[in-house]
Amino acid sequence: MLPEVIIVALTIYMEAAGEPLRGKLGVGQVIQQRMIERDKSADEVCLEHKQFSGWNIGPEKVEARHMAGKYIRNDIDKKAWRDCLAIAGRVCHLSLPGGRCWNHYHSIFVTPSWSDKMKDVEIIGNHIFGRIL
Repeated sequence: MLPEVIIVALTIYMEAAGEPLRGKLGVGQVIQQRMIERDKSADEVCLEHKQFSGWNIGPEKVEARHMAGKYIRNDIDKKAWRDCLAIAGRVCHLSLPGGRCWNHYHSIFVTPSWSDKMKDVEIIGNHIFGRIL
């Protein structure tokens, strides 16, 4: 299995590679907040069943794709990966600024059943971030 920091970086990358830096940071803040609230490690939060859609194909397939270079293919991908890796390192050490303590987010293109329960909502790029109490 991949190291924790790589699992977190892949989670951020799969969820927000094409988003502005603030969007990537938002995903990192959600992971970190869930670590605190659920008393779990970063990789446990990222690999929780159906929490981050990139992992829904299975950790083994994500790892194989990553190792085969299927995610990071060009200079734009490399820049996004460096950003995700830097954020992931801070998430794993619980040192990412907490922001508004978001614990959920979703794409602007979908309306999950739980989205009406979100408070302190902010739209960043193509994601809606918020907190469910």
